[in-house]
Amino acid sequence: MADAMRTLPDAELEVMQTIWSLGTQVTAAEVQQHADKDWKMTSVLTFLSRLCDKGFLSCTKEGRQNLYTPLVSEKDYRQRESVGFLRRLCGGSVKNLVASLSDAGALTEGVIPTGQKFGQSAVTQAVTQYGTYVSVSDQLELHAIDDVILGAAEELGASAGTTQDKLVRNVVVAGTNVQYCDKVGTNGAHTAVTSRAGLDTTAKLTPDEVNKAVTLLKKLKAPKIDGKYVAIIHPSVAYDLRSSDAWVEAHKYAGITELFTGEIGELHGVRFIETTEAKVFNGEGCPVKTAADESNGTPAEYYSVYATLFLGKDAYGMIDPEGGNMEMIIKDKGQVGGPLNQFSTLGYKFSSAAKILYQDRMVRVESCGAYSAEDEAN
Repeated sequence: MADAMRTLPDAELEVMQTIWSLGTQVTAAEVQQHADKDWKMTSVLTFLSRLCDKGFLSCTKEGRQNLYTPLVSEKDYRQRESVGFLRRLCGGSVKNLVASLSDAGALTEGVIPTGQKFGQSAVTQAVTQYGTYVSVSDQLELHAIDDVILGAAEELGASAGTTQDKLVRNVVVAGTNVQYCDKVGTNGAHTAVTSRAGLDTTAKLTPDEVNKAVTLLKKLKAPKIDGKYVAIIHPSVAYDLRSSDAWVEAHKYAGITELFTGEIGELHGVRFIETTEAKVFNGEGCPVKTAADESNGTPAEYYSVYATLFLGKDAYGMIDPEGGNMEMIIKDKGQVGGPLNQFSTLGYKFSSAAKILYQDRMVRVESCGAYSAEDEAN
């Protein structure tokens, strides 16, 4: 197996797509027969050899023919290709130059106006490397019913995408434009809230609160992403929105617009992406559910507060240093398994950084919800 998994060239990716469509084990002849391209057998064997070297396939001898088994699922590969929805939303780069021009002035006949300089400022951010790995024993591989290596690769691929999303989220959630949802009394009266601790379970994200966030982004002149703003929302908060008559389920416009992973619907010109990785606060500074009891040492309990991020174009940026992109590293027993080849390892590593580019292109809306007592901080 190879040390690293990177983006595949077109021909090798087409071979993998053929194998994914055929099933778990295939021969070179089956790949040649079912591939869309009219490849010679020598070309197919070359591609298969390269894919084995890169850790995408394993090769076992059965009689007089080789059987090829995928070590990376199509879902896992696509996930690492796109990495995570927060990365894909990022239209900007930390390396980008930020430019601005003031409004044009009136011209006087025969007078050359004073021109503007196209102002640019470089944005930088420190880069950190992240990674993890798992060990798989030879006994587990031998006796497990399912393909352990393939399962571990899929789990690590999901972990890598989640890790990168969390890194971006923790940067973006620190934006300075914050909107706290109103508390609503039993008589329907609204009470403005000015802090996280001032929220309670009646302070929900409603269509009106969405409209407020959109209005603020428009007032800040935040450009849209393909004609819409985008919001990252927790399922517990999405629950409170989806009963609105103005809510449009994503499947109703899926044929017209390419959907983001996790996109659930649209409201007031905002496309909502649902994920359990949306920021949840729970602890000191949040609304108190039960006060601490010093007499018996019982700590205080708090209601969860959810941060829904409303984003305009290029609100934040990512940087991937050359050579520092995602690598899936697979080492077989012969490489790392010790003197008796007792285990294999699978892991990933990447170098990355995120940075807010424009504070005025994002709004964090904090609210409680119907399930505010149930979700832990993340």
